[in-house]
Amino acid sequence: MAANISDRARPLTAREIEVLRDAQTATDADGRDNSGWFTPMDIGGYNRSDHSRILRRLAGERFNAIDERFRPTLQAALGSTRAGRFYRITDAGRSIVAADAAKGAGS
Repeated sequence: MAANISDRARPLTAREIEVLRDAQTATDADGRDNSGWFTPMDIGGYNRSDHSRILRRLAGERFNAIDERFRPTLQAALGSTRAGRFYRITDAGRSIVAADAAKGAGS
């Protein structure tokens, strides 16, 4: 699916930064495995929430704030496009969160 031109020019929304912050918190939480991979449910997602949509957008080439990979599920094995995904925050995503925190601290 091609990105909308206006979408490319638009900065991150407060909601997108909130999801990135939640992703960083989930990745850094004590007791988490060292891989850093999480599902939308790990950061508060549920049926019909916007977490998956936002994470896929943040994984796009414009931001590269999130890595994504398909979960090994029966749906994925059968070639379904609705197969689950794992996500992981990237260094670029951490930089976005840090810049937003610094901006908030400077206000």
